Amino acid sequence: MNIVEPISLIGRSESLKKIRKKINRIAKYDATVLITGETGVGKEIVAKRIHHLSNRKDNNFVPINVGAIPDNLLESELFGYEKGAFTGATQRKVGKLEIADNGSFFMDEIGELPHHLQVKLLRAIQNQTFQRLGSVETIQVDVRFIASTNRDLEEMIKKKRFREDLYFRINVISIKIPPLRERKEDIPVLVRYFFKNKMGYLPKIDKEVFIYLKSFNWYGNVRELINNLTRISIFLENEKHVKLSNVKPYVKTADLKNPGKKNDEKFWGQPYKKAVKSFKKKYIISMLKKNNWIQTKTANEMGIQPSYLSRLISKYNIKRE
Repeated sequence: MNIVEPISLIGRSESLKKIRKKINRIAKYDATVLITGETGVGKEIVAKRIHHLSNRKDNNFVPINVGAIPDNLLESELFGYEKGAFTGATQRKVGKLEIADNGSFFMDEIGELPHHLQVKLLRAIQNQTFQRLGSVETIQVDVRFIASTNRDLEEMIKKKRFREDLYFRINVISIKIPPLRERKEDIPVLVRYFFKNKMGYLPKIDKEVFIYLKSFNWYGNVRELINNLTRISIFLENEKHVKLSNVKPYVKTADLKNPGKKNDEKFWGQPYKKAVKSFKKKYIISMLKKNNWIQTKTANEMGIQPSYLSRLISKYNIKRE
C-alpha cells in the first residue's frame, strides 16, 4: 500500500476540509485546475483525487513532471514525434498528451515550462489539438488539464517568464494547499493514520510525541513527515506503545526552528523576499551538507527532482564548502 497517497488529504484543519469539499464539487466538471503549494504538500495526490471522482475515472490519468525533463526532450515527451523527425527518431513516439486522450493530463511544476513551449501548450488547451514533432497532421484529443506549481506564477508573469494568457487558461479553478506548518493540528491525525495503516494496528502514542513533532516546521511538508514516520516505524517493529524516547533518535529534519528560535531570528527585520531567499539558500546548503553533497540523495530527501535541485544550486550560487 502506498501510504503517501491517502495521507496527504487526511486532517481535521478547516483548510483541508475546504479543499476536500472543493475537490468533490469540481471533479465532475472539465474546467482546468491549477493546484498551488510548496513541495511535499500533495499536489499530485489532489490531482489524482479530482480525476478519480470525475467522469473520466475509467480512463488514463497521465502525469508529467516538467521540471524533471531536460528542455530539449520536453516537447517530444509532451506531444510525441514522427519517425525521422530528428536524428535518432527511428520510429513514431506517442506523446503524453495523446496517451491522456479521454482522461486527465497532469502537468506538475508547470512554472518550469520553457517559454517557447508555453504557446504550443496554450493552443493545445484552447483547441484540444496539437501536432507531433515532424508532422503536419493535427491530432484531436479530449483531455482535462490539471496543472500544479510551487512557483509564484503572477510574479513570473511580471518578469515575462510565464505567459499571462496561459496563466488565465489554466487558472479557471484554483486550489491552494497550505503548508503543514500552517495546519499543525493535522499532525496528530496524520501520525495516527500512518501508524494504523503501516503497522496494521494503532499503538498507544504518548502526547509528548505529538508535542515534539508539532515543534518542527516541516518545510518538506507531509512528504518529509512521512519519511520520518517511516524511519521511526522501522525501528519500532511491533511496539505497542510509542514514547518520545522511541521517536526522538530517528527524527531527521532540516527545520532550523527546533530546538530553539535563534536560528529564525537572523531573518527578522529583512524584507520578505530577501528573508525567503536567505532561508532557501541556507536550507539547501544544510541538506547538501547532511547528505555529503550528494545531489541525488539530497533531492530525494527534499522531495524534489535532482534536475530542479541543480537549478536551485545554480540560482543561489551555492558552492561546496
